[in-house]
This record gives sequence, C-alpha cells and structure tokens, in this order.
Amino acid sequence: MLGSESKAADYPPFKVGLSTQVVAAGFELIPKVPGDKNNKLTFRPAQSNYVGLILGYKWIAGTLAFSVPASSKVRDVEGVSNYQDYRLSYYLKKFGFEAVYNRFKGYVLENSSVLSAESLGGAPLYRLPDLESMGYGFNLIFTGDPKSYSLSAAIDQSEIQKKSGGSTVILVSSRFQNIQNGVPFVPVEKRPDFGLDQNVSAFRSMNVSGSWGYAYNWVPGNFYLSGLGALGPGYQTTRYDINGVESRKSSTVLNLHIRLGLGWNSKRAFFTTNVGFDRIGFGTESVEVGGLFSIGTIAAGVRF
Repeated sequence: MLGSESKAADYPPFKVGLSTQVVAAGFELIPKVPGDKNNKLTFRPAQSNYVGLILGYKWIAGTLAFSVPASSKVRDVEGVSNYQDYRLSYYLKKFGFEAVYNRFKGYVLENSSVLSAESLGGAPLYRLPDLESMGYGFNLIFTGDPKSYSLSAAIDQSEIQKKSGGSTVILVSSRFQNIQNGVPFVPVEKRPDFGLDQNVSAFRSMNVSGSWGYAYNWVPGNFYLSGLGALGPGYQTTRYDINGVESRKSSTVLNLHIRLGLGWNSKRAFFTTNVGFDRIGFGTESVEVGGLFSIGTIAAGVRF
C-alpha cells in the first residue's frame, strides 16, 4: 500500500533537475457532411521547444521554462510561431490541480498532403502566419483510492509510490479558447467539403465538463509506468464568425483527457517522460472542431 511508505521523511525533501518540453495547441476541422469525415484538416503551431529548471520541496514543485527555437531546417519548412505558455500544477495523493494559459501565432496545416501542388505553391506545408489562438483553463483531478494510487507520484514524481496500484478518477474541467484568422481557415480548394460554414474565420468557445476514468501506476522496483484516462460530457457555448457575421451555438460535447508517464523514481534521483493530452470539441452547424492541447516532457534530476 502507498500509505506510510511514501511519507516525505522516507526521502530527501529537496529536488532539482532539468527538463525539455514540446507544447502544442492544435485543432482539427472536420466536415459534418455525411461521408466527408476523411476530409478533416489538422492545424498546429510551428515547432518550438522548451527547456526548464525543476525546483521542488517535498510535494511542492515547479518548472521555470524557457523557449528554444527549432532547428534552422525545421524553421525553413514550418516557419516560426510566437509562443506564450504558462502552466501551474499542484498534485497530492488524492487531488490534483492543473492550470494553463497559452497564446500561439503562426500555424501550419499538418496534413498538407491533402492539398494540390497549386495550393501549396511549391512549399512542403501550407502556412497560416496570421492564425492565432489564445486559451486558458483548469483541470481538477480527484482520486477515489489515494492509498493505492498517488497522483503526485505518478504525474510529477514529487512522491515515491512503492507498490503498484490504481484508482478511479474524476476530472472537473473548464476551458476558454479563442482561435482566429484574417481569412477563412479552410484553403480555397477544400471549402466545398465543409458545407455552409466553409468560410468560418474565428471561434470563441467556453467549455465546462465532468469526466470519469481510471488511473494506474505500475511500479516494479524504482521503475514506474503510469496512465490516466478520463472521458465525459461537457457543455459548450461557441461564437463563430463567417463572412464578418457572428453566430452562436450551444451544445453538449465529449471531452477526453489522457496522462502517460514512464521513468525511474528513487530516493536520490528521478528520470521521467510524460505526455499530457486534452481534447475538447466544439463547432458550427456544418463544421466540427476538435481542440488538441498537448505537452510532452522529458526530465531528470536529483533529491537532496
């Protein structure tokens, strides 16, 4: 059992380390026209990376992150996105809090291969340099059995879980998202696939949801492999602009939350790879939008 085996007295209280992160706030446009689901378009910011300094005391930990430009080869293909990304997280055995604010300007069409050579103009990727997204929100995570599964051990390694175990989890989430472009998101040749709302050029959405799922942390010795998945309904209000005219839509949507981790967590050192993924849906009458918010982290450090 986790219980008394993972008290702070069992290991040094301070930790310090380094991390590298890849952050993305992408989205998908999917036609609601029957038979056209395969014509979806996936947009994401141009690649950028972060390095961070990890500082922690007992179960309180944070990371100071700094942007690192992509390689010149990547910038030649994708261009450059302007990034602002701020995150705050706090995990105990039975409760977790995650908050995020991000702003990205400069996107590319991930699946540009669906476009003709004429639309691409000789470029490998279709670029949207004026496309800008801004969003903020939070997740509250509750575990049903903190004696068997510790959020702080599985997600940010601020504690050590000595035995494998899992628990049901409940997530309460809220997210505001604004996505806008000076011209329609959809390239001209693909607009007929997206029906009446093919000229949509901006979305402003507010999502509130509750999700239920399961989390497990497999702990063979000092190694660990953790996973958390939750799925649930949300209430969505969306305002969107088409040809300069604003419309409104309210609906229920399905939200997905995933957290995965793999690494080494011992009394004196830790090494971890983590992936977080949240998908929040919204849309217009003829266009479905999937917001894809993800972060991947590799980190290593010592305790003392």
